[in-house]
Amino acid sequence: MSIYINPKYRGIKGDFKNSTEKPIQQMSFDRLMETRDEAREKMAAFLYDLSKQVGFVDTIVDHDGKSLNRIYQKAREDYGGNPRYVNDPERCKGVGDNPFQILKAKSEVTNPNSEIMLKHGAELVYMNDQFDEPKKETGYRCINCKISFPVGDQQERHTVEVQIVAKQIEEVYEKTHEYLEASRDVAEKARERELTPEETRIISYCAAGCRYENGIASRENGYDELLDQRKRSVYELSHTRQNNMEHQILALQNLMQNYEAE
Repeated sequence: MSIYINPKYRGIKGDFKNSTEKPIQQMSFDRLMETRDEAREKMAAFLYDLSKQVGFVDTIVDHDGKSLNRIYQKAREDYGGNPRYVNDPERCKGVGDNPFQILKAKSEVTNPNSEIMLKHGAELVYMNDQFDEPKKETGYRCINCKISFPVGDQQERHTVEVQIVAKQIEEVYEKTHEYLEASRDVAEKARERELTPEETRIISYCAAGCRYENGIASRENGYDELLDQRKRSVYELSHTRQNNMEHQILALQNLMQNYEAE
């Protein structure tokens, strides 16, 4: 299964729809804000040791953290207004450049008795393995982990986000971002009405463009080997599927020209 949640960190039933399928911070929000600097330091030290163990080609730590306004915004949009469900005020990335590094990192963080997890007092709170099962809309692949560290008197735990990503997939981000931005712009213009058939095609073809870029990067660098073998035919970019998407991308260019001229 591509998604795991530690029962100890499950959300509170009735907080909002599907709340028990989302992890919740184990301390008050005020205390969360008080301990975020300490949590960020522990996260960075953990990532450094994980990188040494795995051989990441790069590590990225968000040294500023998510702003308070953005935390509250995300809480309102996704979590019924409860900011304790925002588990990524502190974030970092480990960047691998081959499938073995991805598998090795996953093995380390999912084993509670691994040297790194024990050394840092870390607990895996949540994991979404999108190498195993990519995002359906865009085909993006990464492993999104929520990991908690002891803070304060060491009896408290602060959850942060640790992403395990692939260099070659991250390198096509600018291309996929252009598709996503175009899709969002069209959807925003139609926010107060139903989408036209033309707008629906644009959004669909933008998603195809994302799957195309992420699919080629994954196929050509061996990341298809990490797919759930039962669903591999659904997600891998076959050459037939590639040809179809190339036609959609060409059609998208014409659609966008006509749409923008209106």
